[in-house]
Amino acid sequence: MRSESKVEQGYMQEQRINTQTLISKLSELYTDISPEIGNLFSFMLNNNWIDYEVRQNKSSGSFMCYFYNEKIPFLYSNLSGNYYDYKLITHEFGHCIQCYLAKDYTYKEQLFATKEIAEIQAAAVEIYVLNKAKQIFSEDYDKFVFKFCAKC
Repeated sequence: MRSESKVEQGYMQEQRINTQTLISKLSELYTDISPEIGNLFSFMLNNNWIDYEVRQNKSSGSFMCYFYNEKIPFLYSNLSGNYYDYKLITHEFGHCIQCYLAKDYTYKEQLFATKEIAEIQAAAVEIYVLNKAKQIFSEDYDKFVFKFCAKC
């Protein structure tokens, strides 16, 4: 997997979006896709299973982990108020969806896909919700899609 250069991320990082607005719009977007997925996102938000706010001394990065006994994923991210946040949250939430849908499997080994499959799942969610991103980016949608797809 190649990492994105600062030049490639440029447009996404230049364009600003209010983090609360983004989270609210994503919640609506996920509900439009599927009530079950929307409920998962809302549940995670309302019960602090998503940590996206920037705080002093909070480690950087974005990741997802799964709490097997609780049968719920946890999403960790530091959103910076730019368009790239959409890609980060959507990608990590793609991992959350995969684990959530596999939560009732008998063996822990069945819950987690191999790294390659897990990344395909997360990228698929990113691409699947891309057509709904117009709700979030309105007049910048075409620019956003161009930059987003240039990284795929």
